[in-house]
Amino acid sequence: MNEVRVDPAVLERAARVCDDMRAQVRVRRSGITADTEEAASGLPGWQTRRALEELSWAWGDDLRKLAGYLEKYGEALRGCARDYRHTDVANAARLDIRGR
Repeated sequence: MNEVRVDPAVLERAARVCDDMRAQVRVRRSGITADTEEAASGLPGWQTRRALEELSWAWGDDLRKLAGYLEKYGEALRGCARDYRHTDVANAARLDIRGR
């Protein structure tokens, strides 16, 4: 017989990893934007400036989406941990026949 064991604490730790990664992505995103804007400001009138600005926007957009995904994934992991805990408590209460 196969058995599945889920430890809600492990799910919560994974959710915190998602939170940490999301925070790092946000920091990197702001750094990329600032560095690219600085580089582009030295290229007035050059096509390279526009290319840098477009690249910065694309990277920023991708990182924004990644941060959003990490936030949703972390919330889902926290929700699973909460649901497993509630299910375990409810099942234990149903199986407790003391006093019946």
